[in-house]
Amino acid sequence: MTQKRRRILGLFGTTLFILGLLGYTELYLESQEIEASRITLPFIALSDVPVQASEVPVPELSASAAIAIDYDSGSVLFKKNATTYYPPASTTKLVTALVVLDYFSPQNELTIGRLPPVSGSVLGLRYGQTYTVEDLLSAMLITSANDVALEFAAAYPGGSVAFVQKMNEKASELELQNTVFSNPAGFDFGQHHTTASDLAKIVRVAWGKQNIRTAMGTKHTTITDTTGVVRHELIATNQLLHDDDTVLGGKTGTTEKAGEVLIEVERRDERTILTVVLGSTDRYSDTIALTNWIYENYTWQKVSPPHVPKQE
Repeated sequence: MTQKRRRILGLFGTTLFILGLLGYTELYLESQEIEASRITLPFIALSDVPVQASEVPVPELSASAAIAIDYDSGSVLFKKNATTYYPPASTTKLVTALVVLDYFSPQNELTIGRLPPVSGSVLGLRYGQTYTVEDLLSAMLITSANDVALEFAAAYPGGSVAFVQKMNEKASELELQNTVFSNPAGFDFGQHHTTASDLAKIVRVAWGKQNIRTAMGTKHTTITDTTGVVRHELIATNQLLHDDDTVLGGKTGTTEKAGEVLIEVERRDERTILTVVLGSTDRYSDTIALTNWIYENYTWQKVSPPHVPKQE
């Protein structure tokens, strides 16, 4: 090998070494930046944890299934047959509302089409009337209007079949493994069931939507069609919402197969509790007994953040 060739190879080797050293330095500096960002991330406060404080006897409920959850932490405080299938009745309309808001804007206007005769609670929609989606959502959730639920499904692209399919897709999206829908109103036909546990998950998602939360917490209001001529007085079907100021909102449901169903969100002493009762013969007494038991039986403890050594 000539001396000139050795010099060229040596220069080439030195160049590779320098490039490698620069690459290592860049990686090292990048790793230090990442580590620094980890150290300086702000601490995110944890929710207080509910702890059973006393041995208050568990309430005897008429409900076939029930669950109670600390809303902030998600901790289960009580459960009874929480993963057993039961018809949800009109609490179905919470998922109907979620699908509606996925497609329609609350300010959209819907002109009522031809609907078949509808049983149960209805708003009294008439062919050709026009309402905003927001007002129809209020009617569906406050008075549990079945004709409104059917109108939403009929107005959806692809009609009622596509709407119910989207409801079941929403159930899968929310990881509700024991929930199937056959209609948007909550009627007892076909494969239409949920569980107390799944229904609690639905409520947590629905409560996060401003329009739904407002409707669930409204005792009394009035809506009109877009002309302002046709007026409807809406009075909440949830009796506890009228009777108890600690109740933030809820949704009722009743069918022959489902019995009495009630979802409730209540707040006392700065603690928010979500309760679900299914298959009840006295949903209001069951819910009162369950919430009273929780507030008497639990205290909430603050969670201490992990110790982080002081950086010099």
